[in-house]
Amino acid sequence: MTHEQYLKQPRFGSLDGLRCLAVLAVIWHHTAVGVASVPATHRGFLGVDLFFVLSGFLIVTLLLREREASGRIPLPRFYARRTLRIFPAYYAVLAVLAAAYAIFPDARTAPAFLGALPYYLTYTANWVIDEGSVMFLAWSLAAEEQFYLLWPPLEKWLRRREIWLALACALLWNQIVNFRLLGLGFDDRQLLHLEILQVTFTPILLGVALAHWLHSPAGYAIAVRLLGHRWSSTAAAIAVLAAANAPVAVVQGWPRLCTHLAMAALIGSCALRRDHWLGPVLDWRPIRRVGVVSYGMYLFHMLVKHAVVAAGVADFGPFTFAATSLLTFAVADASFRFFERPILHWRRDLTAVRRTR
Repeated sequence: MTHEQYLKQPRFGSLDGLRCLAVLAVIWHHTAVGVASVPATHRGFLGVDLFFVLSGFLIVTLLLREREASGRIPLPRFYARRTLRIFPAYYAVLAVLAAAYAIFPDARTAPAFLGALPYYLTYTANWVIDEGSVMFLAWSLAAEEQFYLLWPPLEKWLRRREIWLALACALLWNQIVNFRLLGLGFDDRQLLHLEILQVTFTPILLGVALAHWLHSPAGYAIAVRLLGHRWSSTAAAIAVLAAANAPVAVVQGWPRLCTHLAMAALIGSCALRRDHWLGPVLDWRPIRRVGVVSYGMYLFHMLVKHAVVAAGVADFGPFTFAATSLLTFAVADASFRFFERPILHWRRDLTAVRRTR
């Protein structure tokens, strides 16, 4: 594929497959017990990191192509599109939970949810320690919304060299946290428990860097030599699994950084060519469909898991994972068909260039 063909490619089909793997990893993390001899089976939370890399890559690729097509990045239109995609389902879930807890105020998880509700409503849950709430996963959605708020203006107003400088500074700060080199005199365990001080922004920014790298003709040429082979996606996937299986108690420092770099390589290799070795799996229709509704699955899966457990299914086991995954997919697919997709039709009028996935 030439660089011109890459820039005109309207959709990266295999990335929906990666979304599927990411959301299933997260559901596994919240519903099953890993295998002691396979560390990666205890680290399904890395699926969130994969989501972050995907988000940084896709959002910035869209922004760069929009500027290429129209000569500018219209921020109001970008924010309108993001609002229509993200907010309806999220705030609907919050409204349903708030109503349920108003009816059943003695529910075990009610105090934690109601106490954190102001942070959920303002997408700031990654700035507080949120334990015991059924919506604790909102920290990652908050991190993404903060990225959407802060990064697109930089893309609009900064020059390319300034963008790379901003990326370097943000990545350096996040790796200081990753390697626990803060040295601020605080108890590291207490300080690092705040999600905002986790390695949240490294995977997002690696996705941003990948988008810029592939958008540049020179960068694209280098990327093709490194990642443009049919076997590159398989090699990158093996690297992700190898890094995620690092035999350490806490996946901090080099293991997590190497995992993020391998994830970026995996996404790049899938974006560079359609006929890569993992294509038949990632492009399989059921896998892609799960990826299409993965946002809803991420949003709903803890609610479904609680319902599955309340129904008498033993907590934390393969059956709980399977039941939760299937029911969550059904709920998310229905939400997408009958609630989210009708709203997405409004978004088409706000799109200047064909949507890129």
